[in-house]
Amino acid sequence: MKTVVIDRSKWRTGDNGPNATGLGNTQLNNDKGFKCCLGFICEASKVKTKYLHRPSNTNRKVPFLNEINNFRERSCYQPQYNNTDLSHAAMGINDKRSTTRQEKEKKLKKLFKGKIDLQFVGRSVKYKEE
Repeated sequence: MKTVVIDRSKWRTGDNGPNATGLGNTQLNNDKGFKCCLGFICEASKVKTKYLHRPSNTNRKVPFLNEINNFRERSCYQPQYNNTDLSHAAMGINDKRSTTRQEKEKKLKKLFKGKIDLQFVGRSVKYKEE
């Protein structure tokens, strides 16, 4: 089982709600260097994430997070990817406005249990609009 470390000081959560953390838009890796939980997992798999919103946008296989869409016609010889149910669930947890950082961590650890060992380190940065 792979271990992925999520640095709270670079973790973007909670949309723009009262429990949000981090700076910039919620993306895999935004222009401020902040990542959602899936951004940390993608990068641990050596997948580039800058300015992308979902694992399906990476155009590369990310274990547990996306899968090739076998039903859609392929163009330009590149496979098309869909987010997995696991990805959708993680996005829901990460972006939920009403849950605290601690609640998100607990739910994400439970969601990925047996697949990816999530470890959280550092102190979070309170969200502020720019």
